[in-house]
Amino acid sequence: MPDVLTWLRGLPQPFLLLAAGSLIVADSGLLIGLVLPGTSALLALGVLARLDVVNLVVAGVVAAVAAVAGPQLAYLRSLGGDFPVPQRFLAARERAAALVGRLGLPAVCCGQWLGPIRTLTPRLAARAGIPYRRFVSVSVPTATVWSLTLLAVGYLGSAVYETLSQWLGIGAAAVAAAVVAVVWATRRFDSRRATRREYSESR
Repeated sequence: MPDVLTWLRGLPQPFLLLAAGSLIVADSGLLIGLVLPGTSALLALGVLARLDVVNLVVAGVVAAVAAVAGPQLAYLRSLGGDFPVPQRFLAARERAAALVGRLGLPAVCCGQWLGPIRTLTPRLAARAGIPYRRFVSVSVPTATVWSLTLLAVGYLGSAVYETLSQWLGIGAAAVAAAVVAVVWATRRFDSRRATRREYSESR
């Protein structure tokens, strides 16, 4: 871990933010997002902010903008027919689009939080005929909250890890000290008892 952090600290902050932002956009904006670690990128960005590798405020802005841009890109590309699937999955795609159409905006909101479904939901919403304005009215705030929540989890999670590590270090030292004290007290007690026994026998 220290070696990785040393390496990251040596990289320009704009490069780190660009790399993380690109992953977050692609997470839902491109079909390859099905296998990209968008969530992990947000968590990592929070950790890097906690460790002062990147600025927290700038990281939050990048995370929110990238998270909002991804679904918009996916929706708009799908309007142009960019939602290819193998022939055998065409029926499944249409059923999924019909389901999103029936559920409406709640599906857009929930889909943002559900892994690979996050990549498919904007495309299904476009295919289901949900108007762009309605889609944006839910997608933008949901994506913003999603991104900042994960960023905060990464930031606070690393803080908890640091605190826990310090606590465990102190705890381990305390346990070691207690063991030494018990051993010393036991030996001292045995020594005194042996001395008293010898004194009693000598009388």
